[in-house]
Amino acid sequence: MHTPKLSGRTAVVVGSTSGIGEAIAREFAANGAHVFVSGRRRERGGAVVDKIRSAGGIAEFIQTDASVPDELRWLLDSAVERTGRLDILVNNAATELTKPLVNCTTADFEHIMNVNLRSYFVASVHAVKLMLRTPTRGTILNINSVASERPVPGTGLYSMSKGAVRQLTKSLALEHAADGIRVNEIRPGMVQTEIFLAPEAQDVARMGIAATPLGRIGQPDEIAKAALHLVSDEAGFTTGSSLLIDGGLTI
Repeated sequence: MHTPKLSGRTAVVVGSTSGIGEAIAREFAANGAHVFVSGRRRERGGAVVDKIRSAGGIAEFIQTDASVPDELRWLLDSAVERTGRLDILVNNAATELTKPLVNCTTADFEHIMNVNLRSYFVASVHAVKLMLRTPTRGTILNINSVASERPVPGTGLYSMSKGAVRQLTKSLALEHAADGIRVNEIRPGMVQTEIFLAPEAQDVARMGIAATPLGRIGQPDEIAKAALHLVSDEAGFTTGSSLLIDGGLTI
């Protein structure tokens, strides 16, 4: 008989109204977690929750703008208020900008960093504080990108933000290992999400697929299954790690 790997646990997935985040939310719920779906789009968030509930899972949607620190803290506090615990945080908020660095403005920089980096920092720090209050502690998973080590021309700000997420992951893992809090990340390659399907990103997408040894784009479910492993007890001796799921792109 299949035993749910996350039975009784509370999971917050920041940025889960579509793509990788949605796939992770659904995978966690299918494995017994009480999942809090979050994002700016209420209609899409509600649709994700409906899919989870129709499959027999437990989920709630909390509308959250990841670029607003107070909303992220409120999201995490709400999960604890409703369930009494916080076991899992997944940071997955992301935005993209295709523009050479020399043409980027300070406003561009702030927008990318606020969503792709500051949201991870704010949510992670607050989650650690909440996890320290419970005897079971918890785990944090950052959804990063191969761009953290392999930038593509025209996506410099995105790559910069992702490189910083790698250091955030390692630093938090090191500082809180003694507390029993594990922090890991996944670095996907080309995955079929809104970012890579957008018209303005098609040139980058074609280059990425051409450079991927497996010769195809990845699917969100493939990332979600790896995420499940990293937040489960099966990965109890894993922290500070960075799992590449990129079809061989970085070989």
